[in-house]
Amino acid sequence: MEHDDSPQGDLESTLKTNARQLVDSLEQGNFGEAVQLINELNKARDRGLYHEVGKLTRELHNAIVNFQLDPRVPHAQEVSQITDATERLNYVVTMTEKAANRTMDLV
Repeated sequence: MEHDDSPQGDLESTLKTNARQLVDSLEQGNFGEAVQLINELNKARDRGLYHEVGKLTRELHNAIVNFQLDPRVPHAQEVSQITDATERLNYVVTMTEKAANRTMDLV
C-alpha cells in the first residue's frame, strides 16, 4: 500500500485504520474507545483543514505581494492600473475559490 502524505490522504488513511475498530468498539459497548477513535478522526480532519487554510493564506499573501503596478508607463498608467488590477483581483478570487472548495471537500 502506498503512503499519501497529503492531508486528504492522512484523513483517508486514519479513517480506514480506525473504521473497523470504531464499529467493533461500538458493538462491544466500549464507548470510551469509540470516542477516542472519533477524536483521532476529528484531529486528522482538522489537520487537513488547517493545511488548506495555510495554503490559502500563502496564496493570498503572494497575490498581494505581487500586486505591483508598472510605473514606467505614466501616460497609460490609469488604464494599465485598472486592467492590471482587474486581472490580479480575478486571479485572487479564483485562487481563493479553489482553496475554499478544497477546504470544504476535506470537511
